[in-house]
Amino acid sequence: MFSEHYRFQGKDKEKGNAIFILSVIILIAINSSITLANYDDLGVTAAQDTDYSIIFETQTVSTSTTITLNDGGSDTIIESLDANWSESGWMVQSISVLVTYDETSGLDNDCDTVTASMSSSTRRGDGFESEVLDGAVSDCSDIQLNMVWKQPMTNTSSSSIEEVISQMKLGSIPVTVDADISLNVDSTIPTNDDNEQIEIAISFELVKVSALEPTAQM
Repeated sequence: MFSEHYRFQGKDKEKGNAIFILSVIILIAINSSITLANYDDLGVTAAQDTDYSIIFETQTVSTSTTITLNDGGSDTIIESLDANWSESGWMVQSISVLVTYDETSGLDNDCDTVTASMSSSTRRGDGFESEVLDGAVSDCSDIQLNMVWKQPMTNTSSSSIEEVISQMKLGSIPVTVDADISLNVDSTIPTNDDNEQIEIAISFELVKVSALEPTAQM
């Protein structure tokens, strides 16, 4: 009788211990949930990557050259940027060639025909957007040629300027641009007009990363 009564009380005690342990586990879980909720209320969250706004500098480098071509003549204008620009962090956003001229014959209003084309040594790459490499006019209007790269990204998760620059898909430096110009005189009066003055402007639109600024976190 004694041993049976002892075994009965032992089972009750084990049951009570199990209920106690289960209660403790539930209380710990509830407390953990409350603590995490309080952390969220206080703005304490898991570590996140910081986003940065990219601050750029821009610069335009331009040259202008005037040439005189005879009927049927041609010339090539060459402009370049050396490696010093790249070492200073500059990249090419666009290259443009503007060709202008007027009819200088006093007795003939017919404009001569001017033809222009451009080529460049810089890479096009994935960031290349558009190009106009040749043109011809016979009404004294301008010829506009260009090579354009896409606008660079303005935000990044990288905190390194060097890493951001490596991700830029712009034109490379050093770079050389050739502008080929030719003339055909269209005078209706023989021997009245046998040459023309033509102006060629070559421009490099440059960009470089100057700073990274952390963006405000919501």
